[in-house]
Amino acid sequence: VLMAFFISITSTVFSPLQCSARHPNGLSTLRDFPSVVCWEEGEHVPMVVVAFVASIIPITCLGIAIWVVHILPQKLCMGDTDFLTSWAFLVFRFRGG
Repeated sequence: VLMAFFISITSTVFSPLQCSARHPNGLSTLRDFPSVVCWEEGEHVPMVVVAFVASIIPITCLGIAIWVVHILPQKLCMGDTDFLTSWAFLVFRFRGG
């Protein structure tokens, strides 16, 4: 469930940055919204600004996941059951070598 949420949010947030340059007039448009011309005045610039602001959500989630995985061996050695219980949804499939 968490992975589906992360993928859907990330693809939605970064969709204003996916331009397609397959038009005979030389202009590129958004892949999901062919009526919006990329990097021209109008709708695209505000969409990019919102995309960069909204990208804080998936980048923060990814950063937290990286931190948990990095700190996990130390917490396992310490026997910190509160940490393991809190982050079990992220690391429950982990099996040490």
